[in-house]
This record gives sequence, structure tokens and C-alpha cells, in this order.
Amino acid sequence: PFTLDKEVPEIVSVLNSTGIVNGVNFTGKAKDIGTGIEYVEYSIVSVDDLNKKSEIVWHKANVKNVSRIDADFYVKEKTNLSDGQYQIAVRAVDFAGNVSEKKYLLISVDTTAPNVGSVAVYNSGVVLDSVDNVWNISVGVPLDMVVSLEKNAVSAYTEYEGIKTNLVYDKATGLWKNKIMFETEGTKNVSINV
Repeated sequence: PFTLDKEVPEIVSVLNSTGIVNGVNFTGKAKDIGTGIEYVEYSIVSVDDLNKKSEIVWHKANVKNVSRIDADFYVKEKTNLSDGQYQIAVRAVDFAGNVSEKKYLLISVDTTAPNVGSVAVYNSGVVLDSVDNVWNISVGVPLDMVVSLEKNAVSAYTEYEGIKTNLVYDKATGLWKNKIMFETEGTKNVSINV
């Protein structure tokens, strides 16, 4: 028997996921009521290059849970993308060669850690003087540490004597803060991790 398939497949959904650094991570669903989904493919183009007439390179997505009509797909791959914004286009192809309309995702790649600006240490609201970010402080005294970070910082913590303490962003001041206290005498190193 000969079957003529004029039904165009459809990308039903594309969802951006997290959990991969320097890469792409997304899932989705495709459907075709004709011959069924043969494969799903995606392309990645820098937003800066969208208007250029360069050839688009298509990559095959991983397809799973394929039925006669539906297919789930996913992509979780490391890339060598430079910092910037990228458009991901996704399309499905059925066994008759029909190609779906594209669905799009916009992703941002940011591999540059935020810079640490100034650091201040306060005792009961009074700023402690430092020389080259070295402070003389007393053992057992709780202190407030205040740090300025670039606006693209999303999390930060201090680490000293094996203790990690989250810095908390204060929306009112735009600064990151936490409390520190040393239990023993001596020279201590406090690292700020962003």
C-alpha cells in the first residue's frame, strides 16, 4: 500500500531547562498525525548574527518516547558558545520528509564571573578600618560583612575556617551582606565566592 502524507508535523512545546554550564539544555514534544516523527533538529544562532545570510547548521536532538503520533525530545549538551544571547530554533521532520514550523528559545550565555567591588566589615554599625583588606578584629565578636558585587551576580558566599556562609542580597542598598565571627586567634583568610 502507498500512503501520501501531506500532514506537516508540529513542535508542540519547547521548554528551556537549567543545570548545565556552557551549554544548552531543553526539552519538548513533537507530534505528527501522518507518518510519524522521524527526527527533531535544532540550530543555535547568535542574536547578533540573525540578520546575516549565513548557512544554518542543524543538529539532531535526542528523541525518546516515540509513539505513532507523539515524540518527546531533549538536548543537553556542552557548547563552546561565547558570552551573549542566542536564538535556538527547533523543528520536526516526519518520515515523509515534511518539516514543521520552527519554535524558538532565547538563551543567554554568561561565563564571566562578577567582579567583587569593595568589602567593608562593621562592628555594631561602626566600620572597621583596614589596610589592603586586612582587619584587626577580636575573637568571638559577631561582625557584619558588606560586599559590593556587579549587578549580574546571582549568588555569593564567604568561606573561612571551613565555614561557608551565604551572602544575602539587600535590594534596598544593592549590597551583599552576612555575619562572620572568628572563634580562635590568628591570621584568617576569608574568601568571597561569587
